[in-house]
Amino acid sequence: MPSPITRKSLVNNTSKTFYRNRVWDSQKPPFTQPLYLDLRQRVGVDGFSKVDVRFASYDPLSSVSGNLTVAETLAYEKFRDSIHAKAETLINFAQRREAAEMMATRLMSLAKFARAVRKRDPKAMASALGFDVRKASEIGLDARKTSRRGRWALPKTTGKIWLEYHFGWEPLVKDIGACIDVLSDAPPNGTVKGRKTLTWKTDNRDASSGHVVEWRCGCRLQAEVAVSNPNMFLANQLGLTNPAIVAWDLVPFSFIADWFGTLGTWINSWTDFLGLSLVNSQTGRLAQAVDQSYYWTKPPGKPKGWYVASTVTDVHVRRTLGLAKPSVIFRPRKRLSLTRAATAVALLINFL
Repeated sequence: MPSPITRKSLVNNTSKTFYRNRVWDSQKPPFTQPLYLDLRQRVGVDGFSKVDVRFASYDPLSSVSGNLTVAETLAYEKFRDSIHAKAETLINFAQRREAAEMMATRLMSLAKFARAVRKRDPKAMASALGFDVRKASEIGLDARKTSRRGRWALPKTTGKIWLEYHFGWEPLVKDIGACIDVLSDAPPNGTVKGRKTLTWKTDNRDASSGHVVEWRCGCRLQAEVAVSNPNMFLANQLGLTNPAIVAWDLVPFSFIADWFGTLGTWINSWTDFLGLSLVNSQTGRLAQAVDQSYYWTKPPGKPKGWYVASTVTDVHVRRTLGLAKPSVIFRPRKRLSLTRAATAVALLINFL
């Protein structure tokens, strides 16, 4: 039987440069349940200006609410991915006609190429791969007679091959591997975690003073996972329980939207944990602001310039029960991967 939970609070304000406000739950042994915690702490360090941290104009958690939502959604994705491999059987089934026709054409080309190699016929080998050596100008091989169509023929052929691989062969092979993993691996059992942290900086100065704030916010999801309905869990892992994500995936270029947003994650969250039992789930949120006050001045014995007058480190930690849900957001900007770049270029060439 769970021990009774008691809520406590304590405020420490031992000096002007130190402040702590703590609200937490406690229980007697055995310690079997996650407990609520809210901790706010500010520590100030004087430069040449006195600092009083007992009163603050902002709360880090509320000040970073937008970025914290991003961290919660990305932490949710990591938590979900840590549970088990997931196949996309229903999506591939819906796309079976296009994939089958594309792969059948490619297999026939490979068979022709193999026969040409066996016969040691270079022209037939080139023809099987889609290159007509008798009309080299059409694929841009003859610089003297290169037409506009010829300049685009070779990149367009290469782009089509890449798109065929990226949207036909690669998903199918990965899905076969995921199905094997789902059917052969033991169901998840134990503690699962997902974590994401974001950092950034703001710099606001005028001619004589300013503030430079280094921000950090993060989210951690944790729960004890066990399978409660093996058949439902297996169907979910095989991608057979969420028609909405199939409809979204069949929207043209929805995958590009998922590069920059999380609508697919939000739709998937409707059925992510079917057949699973999540016990002692909890969400931890962290926000930290290191605020440095600057002044353009001339201290005694030093040259005139920018100097740190004071530094205030403000931290707010909160642990709540239950898992944070994903939101529809824009993903943080990051460097474009080679795969995404190649796919974007191939699509653009084919459109042109």
